[in-house]
Amino acid sequence: MMSNTLDHELSSVTLYVSRRFVFTNRESQIYELLILRGLSNREIADALVISEKTVKNYISNMIEKTSSDSTRKMMAIGFQAIAF
Repeated sequence: MMSNTLDHELSSVTLYVSRRFVFTNRESQIYELLILRGLSNREIADALVISEKTVKNYISNMIEKTSSDSTRKMMAIGFQAIAF
């Protein structure tokens, strides 16, 4: 099960974005899986043993926290972190 080990596997990009936008632990996990590993909402839900609707709610909260209007813009924030 991925959720037990994921906390120790967050990338430096995810850690940077998570701290910058004050993501919860679960939001950080979802950011890692969605943005950096490219998993679908269904795959994230399965990996974290939560519903797909819950994943969508977390993503909506993350989009709001980052003042983005899409997951693509959240991805761009991650790429900007890599560039600096």
